[in-house]
Amino acid sequence: MIQINSKEERDFFERVVMLVNNIQKYNFVGMSDTDFLKYLKRKFSKKLILKIYSSMIIGESPEEVAHKLKDHNGFDIVKEYMKLLKNKGFSVRSERKMGKRYCDLMAYNKNRDKLITFEIKANGDNLQKARDQLKDYFKWSNEVYLIVDERKKYNHIVNSKLKNDFGVIIYNQANNRFKTVKKSEYKNREFKHIKPFLNKRELKNINSNNWKVVLCKGF
Repeated sequence: MIQINSKEERDFFERVVMLVNNIQKYNFVGMSDTDFLKYLKRKFSKKLILKIYSSMIIGESPEEVAHKLKDHNGFDIVKEYMKLLKNKGFSVRSERKMGKRYCDLMAYNKNRDKLITFEIKANGDNLQKARDQLKDYFKWSNEVYLIVDERKKYNHIVNSKLKNDFGVIIYNQANNRFKTVKKSEYKNREFKHIKPFLNKRELKNINSNNWKVVLCKGF
């Protein structure tokens, strides 16, 4: 596995991630190199990480690398699905850290009183750990969905003989369409289920009546 051996290498990878996923540098402040590498593995497959590293070695800029990875950008999928959710009356939020996980997208519908979490896997993302991520999201979400690019080899997850509570939505990049191929199970979740994932500051601004909407609107 790639190791970060200098500040210059760390800065290069950070810049690529910022450009590809449209996130700010403050997300990495205080993050150790070990945790940052784990973050990279969540965002990119091993093959893509090696490709980024090789591009850095031969002198390509982060901007050049990010341009090549445009097709693999999960952030674009998040933006498109957020539009659909907002049209259906959901409050939405992306890139929310819950415990040790970064949640790609969460949405809350007040009329349905339903909190839904989504894990996005674009064409270049690592799909191997998706099941563990989704299992963790169910610890506090009513419903959980995996949104996966149709070009990925996702059948082993959808058709697994293991019991999968989460739903699956397939994204077709060619026509920018989403298709639900498996509905998520619904699990009753109360305020006590979310409390272990919040810090002291957040707990001051949230309670048993507003916790779902606050999670999606911000503290």
